[in-house]
Amino acid sequence: MNCRRIENLLPAYREGSLPAREQAIVAAHLARCPECRRFGALLEETDRALTGFPCPRVSDRLRQRLYALPRRANEKTQPARGFFLRIVRQPLFVPAAAVLLAAVLFVTNPNRDKILKSFDRQVHIGVHKVEILYAKAGSLLDKLNSYKEDALVSLKRINPLSKNGDNK
Repeated sequence: MNCRRIENLLPAYREGSLPAREQAIVAAHLARCPECRRFGALLEETDRALTGFPCPRVSDRLRQRLYALPRRANEKTQPARGFFLRIVRQPLFVPAAAVLLAAVLFVTNPNRDKILKSFDRQVHIGVHKVEILYAKAGSLLDKLNSYKEDALVSLKRINPLSKNGDNK
């Protein structure tokens, strides 16, 4: 399993809410990946730092109002739903007829080989552009990963729980 997948599973792993198979996979990955272990340690430090913060209490009145929102929204849209479906279905005939007409014109066109060649060329140009974008995204991802590692090292040096702004 790759590091990105492990990073997504790490909070659930720490809570013990993963299935046993995935729990074992994450544990095995952590045993051999120092970067993921550092990320796990950072999560632990964050949890320890947040344990002192108070948990806000939601009043019963606010909770009831929030739970009532989806019901009220559903009640408002129910009568309009049947009318909306009738309107939506009718315009579907026009695009379907246009596609059918285009297919008939293409099949009966004597220059359809030229059309296919042009279409094929445009598809290849598009695929080439996508490959270029994918390569650029890969180099950007490499740069971001190097910045991430630098940020993790910097965060590790800073102790948010220290008094008087001391850095360890």
